[in-house]
Formats: sequence, C-alpha cells, structure tokens
Amino acid sequence: AGSGVLFTLFSWIFVDQKGTTALEHFHSLPEFGSLLVTGFFFWGYYRRELPRSENRNEVIRTYEYLSAWVGLTASIVGLAILVSEVIVNPVVPGSNSSLAEPLVAVVTLLLVGGLVWWHFWFRIQVHSDSDQEKLSTVRRVYLFTVFGSTALAVLISLLILVFKLVNGILAEELDSERVGDLRVPLSVIISTVGVAIYHRQ
Repeated sequence: AGSGVLFTLFSWIFVDQKGTTALEHFHSLPEFGSLLVTGFFFWGYYRRELPRSENRNEVIRTYEYLSAWVGLTASIVGLAILVSEVIVNPVVPGSNSSLAEPLVAVVTLLLVGGLVWWHFWFRIQVHSDSDQEKLSTVRRVYLFTVFGSTALAVLISLLILVFKLVNGILAEELDSERVGDLRVPLSVIISTVGVAIYHRQ
C-alpha cells in the first residue's frame, strides 16, 4: 500500500501523463490510503501483543525475519526492474521506451523495500554473533528460504535464457526483439545472485 501511494505520487511528478487529469491519475489513491491505514492499525495492534521480554525469543525472531523477507522481496523486484528496464533495455537496438516509469518503480520499491529490509536486518545482525541466534530455527528457515528461492529463480531464468538464445540461433531470428526478450531472465539472475552472495557472508 505504501509503495502504491509513493508510486502514484512519483508518477504524477516525473512521468508524462499524456493528458491524464489529476482526478483520473489519483483515482486509486483512496484505496491505497485505506490499505495503508488499516495495515498500520493491525501492525501496531499485533506488535503490542508480542510478549515483552528482555531476551530474544522465537516469536520476536519470526516477526523480524518475516518483515526482513518482505522488504527483501520488494528490493529484489526493484533490482530486477533496474537491470531489465533501466540498464539493459536502453542499449537494445530499436528500443525507444521511456525510462521515467521504470525509474519511478525502481525508486519506489528500493525505497520502501530497502528501508524495511535494512531496518529489520540491522536489528537481526546485532545478535548474529550469538550462538543462540546462529542455532535459531527461524534464522535457518529464513536463510534456507533465501538460498532456495534464489537458486530456483536462477535455475528457471537460466533455462529460459538458454532456450531463447538457442532457439533464436537455430531459427536464425536472433533479432533485436529476441535479444530484448533476454533482459528479463538476465535481470532475475543478476538480482537474485547478488542477494544470495550477500547472505552467504
């Protein structure tokens, strides 16, 4: 919801609306606002319901790792769009699409997702040297999820990349359009590998 609000606002400021009125552009803002307020309400309510304890427990860990995962997922999507639409797409022959909207999406996702991930990941890393944290089931599930999902994404993207490349070569139709199609699996590979390498440290 927060990403939706920011994307709508940034789009109005930085993207050419091509005659779209403010009323038409911001028609979805009340829905995003309602979801944002509702989300904050329930987050605040259940955050207060968490058990108060000076020592970290699995409930606190679950809350922090789950929040970090949500932020990380949004950040990965932002990185993938950055590589695909902002870095690779402009150099593809024949591409004339505007960079404004993809840039707005990248900034929004990295701003919201990155801040959420960094906030909770920093809190998690403060305790990362303790044996209790290293042996935590929640931490292991988080790391296995990160490595498993990134490995799966890389494997699928590699298969798609190789298939499109070989198919284009054999069909002798490796034109600019087909080359442009390779940017999506390529962006997924780059963004997910980077995340996996970081978490491997």
